[in-house]
Amino acid sequence: MAYRLGVDVGGTNTDAAILDDDLNVVYTVKSHTTEDVQGGIFNAITKVLDESKVDKSKIKYAMLGTTKSTNAIVERKGLDKVAYLRIAKPASVGVPPYMEWPKGLKDAIDLKSAIISGGYEYDGRKIADLNRQEVDGFCNEIKGKCKSIAIAGTFSPVNNDQKKKLLNGSKKI
Repeated sequence: MAYRLGVDVGGTNTDAAILDDDLNVVYTVKSHTTEDVQGGIFNAITKVLDESKVDKSKIKYAMLGTTKSTNAIVERKGLDKVAYLRIAKPASVGVPPYMEWPKGLKDAIDLKSAIISGGYEYDGRKIADLNRQEVDGFCNEIKGKCKSIAIAGTFSPVNNDQKKKLLNGSKKI
C-alpha cells in the first residue's frame, strides 16, 4: 500500500491529510499555522504521521498548497526583500526584469536586479560564458539589502550548468 500526503497552509490553520492508493482519506489533522510557515508545516506533518501510524516510507507523493504567498503578494504585506539575477546577457537585455509587474508590487518588494552574461539557447548551446566580475559586482551591490536571491537563466530547464555553478559558489565561472 502506498500513500499520499497533502498539506494546506492557511492563515490560521495548517491541515494535513493522508490518502491511500484509492484516494480514500486515511487520516487528517489540523495544526496552527506558525509565523514562519515552515514550522506549521513540520508540525502538521509530524502530527498526522504520529497519530495515523502510517509508515512514512510508504508515502510516495507529497503535495503542498497555500494561500499565504498569494495573500502576501495581493495585500503587499510581509514580503521579503529578494534580489533577482538573470543569466541572459546579451540575448535578453531588451526585456528588463519585472517589466510586467504592477508598480505597487515592485515598490513593496524594492527589488534589486541585474542581467549578467550567460544563458543557453533552446537546444542547450551556450549563449555566453558567465562573468565572475558581473556576479561579484551584483553581490556587492545587494549585500545586506535583501534576504534572498532568485536566479533565473535563459533556457535553464534545458541546461542548468551555469545556475549550478552560481548556486555552488564556484570560482570557476
